[in-house]
Amino acid sequence: MESYTCLLSREVDGSGGAKGSLVARLEVEVEDVLQAEATGTMKMFAPKVPGDYVMKVSCLSLVVLGVAAEATCRFTVVPADDPRLQQGDDDQNDDYD
Repeated sequence: MESYTCLLSREVDGSGGAKGSLVARLEVEVEDVLQAEATGTMKMFAPKVPGDYVMKVSCLSLVVLGVAAEATCRFTVVPADDPRLQQGDDDQNDDYD
């Protein structure tokens, strides 16, 4: 059993922090470092200011040299009163109360 360390960082400077500043860290366990895919889930609070955001995800093995990958993630934060958020069951957001 091996694990990848995945780091989520800011890709651009902004009001929430400087480019490269760490937002979150996640350990993803894998059976074999040669497997093509690994998945993990990271919950986070959305930034308070609506807008478009860019983050960088870097995953690497701290044990096996050369096992590393990076990707850029883009997402949009909408205001809390946006109609697209009013889709029904409020119990889905219990983790964030």
